[in-house]
Amino acid sequence: MTRGVTVKFSPVSYEALRFRAGKSGRSLAVYIREAALAATVTARHTPEENALLRSLAGMANNLNQLTKLSHQTGFYRTRLLIEGLLGKLKRIMDDYRPKGG
Repeated sequence: MTRGVTVKFSPVSYEALRFRAGKSGRSLAVYIREAALAATVTARHTPEENALLRSLAGMANNLNQLTKLSHQTGFYRTRLLIEGLLGKLKRIMDDYRPKGG
């Protein structure tokens, strides 16, 4: 027994798939089916990983702001702030690294 699934594509994506299917000599349905079955799905991040990534993004933003401040006021004034940020960044990276071997 065959089952159907409805999948929606933007007009641009649809035309790209239609073109690729035609180029491969397959119907659109066969092309999408084969592509879906051959695809590797990557697991989503855990909530903990998402929190770490948000923290890293915030630190990257802070680093950009510190760089701008450093250019405006001189590096000496922002050095301590930058060193503190680097310490926090290293701790987060250590927490994110896989444990074990």
